[in-house]
Amino acid sequence: RSVYVLIYVLLFSISVNSQQPTEEWVRTYNSPDNMGDRLIDMAVDNMGNVYSTGWNSTQNEGSNIVTVKYNSSGVLQWAVSYNNGGFVNDLAYGMAVDSMGNCYVAGYFWINIGADDGILINGDTVWVKRLITALADELTFIAVDNNNDICVTGRSGDTALVFKYDQTGNLLWRAKYYEPQYLCLSGIIRIDR
Repeated sequence: RSVYVLIYVLLFSISVNSQQPTEEWVRTYNSPDNMGDRLIDMAVDNMGNVYSTGWNSTQNEGSNIVTVKYNSSGVLQWAVSYNNGGFVNDLAYGMAVDSMGNCYVAGYFWINIGADDGILINGDTVWVKRLITALADELTFIAVDNNNDICVTGRSGDTALVFKYDQTGNLLWRAKYYEPQYLCLSGIIRIDR
């Protein structure tokens, strides 16, 4: 009985002394086509700038990857839309920001016929890397290490993949894992700092 009372007292004192978060600002992004917008991932840089990525539906181009940047006060700095060409569905999965404020987006694109292909974008579209094979390819999760190198996971068919790029988009190394009896999918990647 004394253990239960102690736990209750500890929980009550933690909840009384903890502060509730304060809402600083809220922003709504509406793409130029005024259709469906889906922002699915977000990152914050060292200066407090907020980046978000996802995709927006368009009338003439399928879905485009969209990335937006707000400063720490919530003022829109830029919004970039990426279309891989024509009526293609481009979809973002994840994003990361390095210590210099560069953002990177991982995702995939597909046309209604054929397999999807992985894509890695420097957020403001300075460079783009594509993973194109005859199989279904996706780049899914992304992280940045202490050297500002980009690590991204993905898959090609039923093979799990990990890539490492420098901040100018040069491939540093890649690794793959395939187990014939199983579907191998890559998951979330985190950097040990």
